[in-house]
Amino acid sequence: MAQAAYNGDKAARAELRRVEEEIDRAAAQLWGLTEEELAEIRRSLEELRG
Repeated sequence: MAQAAYNGDKAARAELRRVEEEIDRAAAQLWGLTEEELAEIRRSLEELRG
């Protein structure tokens, strides 16, 4: 799926994004992060990506 997403398959890219968000939420719950903290981490990662 990841390879298809990187090759421009919009459906695969959307599914990969959904799975990544699900993983993020599960990890945040495991680590006791709030939604606000998770959002801040996501913003920071976007800045790093450029």
